[in-house]
Amino acid sequence: MPEITVSDAAFAFLKSFAIPLEDTTTTVVDRLIAEYQKLGKKASATNGKGLHFDLHSVPSVKFTTINSAKVDGKPAGQKYWNNILEDMIVACSKKGVAMKDIMDAMIANCQPGIHAENGFRYVKAANFSFQGLEANRAYKNIVELAEKFEIPVEISVIWQDKEDAALPNKTALIVYP
Repeated sequence: MPEITVSDAAFAFLKSFAIPLEDTTTTVVDRLIAEYQKLGKKASATNGKGLHFDLHSVPSVKFTTINSAKVDGKPAGQKYWNNILEDMIVACSKKGVAMKDIMDAMIANCQPGIHAENGFRYVKAANFSFQGLEANRAYKNIVELAEKFEIPVEISVIWQDKEDAALPNKTALIVYP
């Protein structure tokens, strides 16, 4: 078996993925390679801080916890998918995008004006309401608005330690552009 030398930083990165008392350096590297191949090579490692995704290569965001988020360079108000979507709508509105154009771009139930029943959320800056969405649908709307209206977005997440999570216990940075 060939031997390789890695930097201290690379070794620390590998250790962050190791299962104590189970893994060797080889098993960790093999597991990372398998995960990378499983993701279709759409993710890349980022200086020991997890995975890096563009908007379209993100696996399911169900069972994620949002560590931080920025929409148009401003920190998100709250760390939930619907709140980030709301921040995205506000950014579109501040950029001068018409309410109708924002609503047409969304894949969600939207109503002009204030609606508070049945899970609707009113976005004052855009003067319309959208019905709250589950994580993946909220994320799809964030992607649609970011790309269509060229709004930068950066979201740091960690997948929860759940069997149905796409990447249990892994962190990622999602960036556009």
